[in-house]
Amino acid sequence: MTPRLYLKPRRARPLFGHHPWVFERAIGRIEGEPKAGDAVELRTDRGEFVAHGLFNPNSAIRVRLYSWRQEKPINEEMIARRVHDAIRFRRQTLGLGKSHAACRLIYSESDGLSGVIADRFSDVVTLQINSLAVSRFEPTIVNSIQEILQPRTIYRRVDAAIAELERLTLSEELLAGELPSGPTVIEESGVEFVTDPIHGQKTGAYLDQRDNRLAVARYASGRSMLDVFCYAGGFGLVAGRHGATSVTCVDASADAISLARQNGMRNNIPLELRQGDAAGVMSDLTRSGRTFGVVSCDPPKFAAKGADLEGAMRGYEYINRLAIGLVEPGGILSTCSCSGLVTPQAFLEMLTTASQKSERELRVLEVRGQSPDHPVSLYCPETAYLKCVIARVM
Repeated sequence: MTPRLYLKPRRARPLFGHHPWVFERAIGRIEGEPKAGDAVELRTDRGEFVAHGLFNPNSAIRVRLYSWRQEKPINEEMIARRVHDAIRFRRQTLGLGKSHAACRLIYSESDGLSGVIADRFSDVVTLQINSLAVSRFEPTIVNSIQEILQPRTIYRRVDAAIAELERLTLSEELLAGELPSGPTVIEESGVEFVTDPIHGQKTGAYLDQRDNRLAVARYASGRSMLDVFCYAGGFGLVAGRHGATSVTCVDASADAISLARQNGMRNNIPLELRQGDAAGVMSDLTRSGRTFGVVSCDPPKFAAKGADLEGAMRGYEYINRLAIGLVEPGGILSTCSCSGLVTPQAFLEMLTTASQKSERELRVLEVRGQSPDHPVSLYCPETAYLKCVIARVM
C-alpha cells in the first residue's frame, strides 16, 4: 500500500490549489514508513485525497507534488511525457530549436517537474536535479532528452547549497555522450557567445535575461552603453550589435572579464573592460565625470533567505543610486533583481527611494520578467523571480 501523509487541519487549501510543496510543519501524521524518494499520497486531516507526491524526510520541503488526480500516480511514463512536452514547447512554440540556440528546456515546477532544471547550449545539455525525491527518475529524464534532442553531451551540474539542504550526494559528471572538446558557442540576437556549460556560472549562462537583453538593446541605438555585473558581456554585446556607439563592461570576476573580452573580439564589437567591485568602479566613473546613454545593472542574488532581505534592499538602493547618477539626462536605466524574495512592488518602491535620493526622476517604460522558456506557474508564485525595470532618467 502506498504510504499516506495526512495534513494538519486547515493546511490543505494551497495544496488543493496545486502548489507543489508540502512543508514538514504542515504534516500531521504519516501512515506507513516512506523512505527518501518513495511515492506517497497526500490527504487532508479528514482523509480526502489531495495529490500524489515524492517524499524526502531530510528536506524542509517534505513532499513535492506531481499529480492531483488519484487515478494518475507518479511513474516513469508520466515523467517522460512531461520532459517531452517541455522540450517540444521550447522548440515548436518558442522557436528555440535552432542548431546554435540556447534555452531552458525544463523549468522545475513550471513544467510539472519539481526539482528538475535542464538547459540547452547548442548541442550540450546540462541537467540539475535539485530534489533527492525526484533523483530516482534521473535515468528516465536523461533518456527522454536523448530521444528527442540527441545532444552531443548531457552533463549533471550540482548546486552545492541546494544539495546540502536536500541531502543530495550527487556529483557533477557526464551522464550521456561525450564531454565538449572546447568552448560551446551559442547565438543570441545576432551575437555569438562563448559559453562553458560544464564549469561556468549558474548552468552555463544567464538564459532568463535573453529577451530583456534585446529589449534594452532597442533603446541603445546611437547611445553609449554601460553594462554593470556584465559576466560574459550579454547586455553590452547585444546593445553593441544593435547600434550602441560604445560599450563599457564591468565585473568583479577576472574570468567574467576574460569571457566578455573573448565575446567582444569574436563579434568584432569593441569593449572597454573594467574589472572591479561594481560600486567602486561606478564611483570612479562618477568622479571622472562619465555618463552613459544606457546603464544596465544586473547584480547577483542579494537575498537568498528571509534574513537577508533588509540588507539586500539597502544594497539594491545603493547600487541603483550609483547607476542613476551615471545616466545622462534623458537616458535609460535598466535594472534587475533575480532575488525571488524581493517582490516587484518592493523593487519599484526601492527604485522610487533611489531616484528621490539621487534627485533624478525615473519614468518607467517597461516592467519585465524572465524569458518565456522560464514560464511562471500561477500555482507556484515562487517561479516568478526575475524583475527587470527599464526607465527613462530625467
